[in-house]
Amino acid sequence: MDYAEKIVEYYDELFPVTKDEKSFFEDLVKSSAIESRILSIGCGTGVLEHHLAKKGCNVTGIDDNYCLLNSATRKSKPVYANIRFFSMSPLEMSHFLTQGFFTHIFCVSNRLIYISEIKIMKKIFADCKSLLHPGGCFVFQLPNYSYYISKGETLLPVSKSIRAKLLSKLIFAKGKSPVFLQQVETSTGNLVTIVDHKPIVLLLKDTITEWAKELGYTKVDYFSSFNKEPFDEKTSPTMVCIMQL
Repeated sequence: MDYAEKIVEYYDELFPVTKDEKSFFEDLVKSSAIESRILSIGCGTGVLEHHLAKKGCNVTGIDDNYCLLNSATRKSKPVYANIRFFSMSPLEMSHFLTQGFFTHIFCVSNRLIYISEIKIMKKIFADCKSLLHPGGCFVFQLPNYSYYISKGETLLPVSKSIRAKLLSKLIFAKGKSPVFLQQVETSTGNLVTIVDHKPIVLLLKDTITEWAKELGYTKVDYFSSFNKEPFDEKTSPTMVCIMQL
């Protein structure tokens, strides 16, 4: 049983789409000079994607977890013609999706944390660039590892509902690769392990800026949240990044 099967029952509760997140993306698509054509990587159950479709955006969501994708697909039938979902991993998207088509590509809810190899991560960044229309942007959200790296073993902000809690932990041990542990605690107190000490790619601000320049992005903006508060490597627990073509 993969992590999606374990978490799908609680997914919308533990990964809520906030008002700030909706406003952030609404403002972003409004700034586009042409029709907004969105690609969501790791779309989950499609809550944000359906919100943007309601606003008139053309939305494509991809996810390689059938349980989550099935939930997203059920929400879209038969209401919207401008949204569709595909079973697809980030590694496949450049093979099946149209180059230069999308005005906005995003990957939120810290979904990039599940990528554990640096070569794969960099390929995703490069593929996003090739899929973007000139002037488009790639937006992603991650923990700010610079903030956590000196803390050793630390719990990320807990997401919780009446029925469950999402416990996510970063572990930095001297001489070892950093790893990620994620568990769901149910209302009965049971702990279900979602991710078990999986290596992470340590994406720091300097690395992202370097990759952006190397891959041909023209500008990178960093925020500490979706309400666009200024980002500080030392004090911001979260990083929201906009890589602009």
